[in-house]
Amino acid sequence: MRGEPDIGTWHVVDLRFQAVDGKLYTLAAYGADSDGHEDERDLIRTALEHFCPPETTCGTATDPG
Repeated sequence: MRGEPDIGTWHVVDLRFQAVDGKLYTLAAYGADSDGHEDERDLIRTALEHFCPPETTCGTATDPG
């Protein structure tokens, strides 16, 4: 990726879901493959917990697994 440090292989977590407004959204996190994958999954879980579409009242999000 242009402008990114050369850290070797990247790991990407890409979660696609339908939100309470009926629209499809994607959350993505990426980082070095060498340090494991749990940190990217944690970022996705946190983003999903706080995700709320515009002009929507949100409740509790589901865990992506």
